[in-house]
Amino acid sequence: MRVLNFFSDRHRETNVDVFVAEPFDFEREYAAAMRGELGHGLSVRFVSLPTLIAMKEEASRPRDLDDIQHLRWIVEGRKPDERR
Repeated sequence: MRVLNFFSDRHRETNVDVFVAEPFDFEREYAAAMRGELGHGLSVRFVSLPTLIAMKEEASRPRDLDDIQHLRWIVEGRKPDERR
């Protein structure tokens, strides 16, 4: 097991992954993490997009592979329907 996934019946669209072991350098990632508000007064940090892409590449599930393409478009500043 690498990740425990938690969700609430009241908020099924918001799930939280808790890693059993850190798949990245925690200190470096924590310092660079994007901060956001999950709910009123609940501040959270998110891994960087390059780190998220690397984790999804390692997992290689069909959904992850689709996510990777969309995340790369975000990094490139493109929309899914834009062709280059």
